[in-house]
Amino acid sequence: MKKILYRLSLIVSIYCLLTISVDGQSVSPNCTTVSTENQLTGEVFFNYGTITNSFNTESRSSYTIGQPIVGSNFGQDFITGSGFWSRFLLPPSEPIVSATEGDLEDRVQISWASDPLSPSANQGYKIYRDGALLASVDGNTNSFVDFNVIAGIYYNYSVSGVNDFGEGPQGPALGFLNPNGVVTGQVKSFSGNPVPGAIVTLTPTLGNALAFDGVESMAFADYRSEFPTNAFTFSCWTKLNSGNDHAGIVDFGSHIGKNWWLKTLPQGMGKGIRFGLGENLLSTTELDYVFPVETQDEWNHVAATYNGTSLLLYVNGELIHAVAANVE
Repeated sequence: MKKILYRLSLIVSIYCLLTISVDGQSVSPNCTTVSTENQLTGEVFFNYGTITNSFNTESRSSYTIGQPIVGSNFGQDFITGSGFWSRFLLPPSEPIVSATEGDLEDRVQISWASDPLSPSANQGYKIYRDGALLASVDGNTNSFVDFNVIAGIYYNYSVSGVNDFGEGPQGPALGFLNPNGVVTGQVKSFSGNPVPGAIVTLTPTLGNALAFDGVESMAFADYRSEFPTNAFTFSCWTKLNSGNDHAGIVDFGSHIGKNWWLKTLPQGMGKGIRFGLGENLLSTTELDYVFPVETQDEWNHVAATYNGTSLLLYVNGELIHAVAANVE
């Protein structure tokens, strides 16, 4: 018969008539414990086996079957728990955190939501910025406003919950303010003469950005009449890996020779870019540029501007080409 352990906090009056089935055999221990108290307090643990037709004549009993092992282990690099209920004996799980990204003019707001199946953060939350503790709040608070921020700087925020068992893992979020202000100086024409009365302002730009994996990801935009063709400026940062062979970076119509496009050079020409625009397949203008060896594996800034008659290509702020061109 497998081991049956009775742990009683008080010797009580109980009459046991048990039939225990272990490996197909029935065993009746017929245990009897006598006391004048006539009450039972304690716990019963079953290591292995089944019990059928068990009863006692003096008291009622209730049992929880399953997950007999509940506990947690703490180490320098880990926290583990065993049994379903042990998850409530651990620090809170990582909260879901978000931060404003240029939505507010003078502050960044951090918000978070806890996992409903996580242990409660009954001792509050800790907010971090760039790895340093920024503030601590109570467990009923789920947002924090950071006023000590500078426009144009990206901040890495994180939030963790704290309870009686310690501080849980941190949930991350990125927040920032959009730059805003006035740029002073001179605006010059191509001849180098300053343009009188010209003022350049920098205003917040709210919107979204796409991130690509550099392998197979791509995005498509439907044609809209609002897309400018008679005058525009385009700029982007590019970093080319090996194996690019006339691959599209941004393409608004190279297959029909209309609008404009930016591609990598054919593989045999080296690492570089090709910017083109056109009226049709028989009337296109393309400008090529091969990155220098010392920067070909780095991020390079590419910009192209078209004023209705001329196309200008810039790389890392330097004018590379300027030619007459037509676009449709």
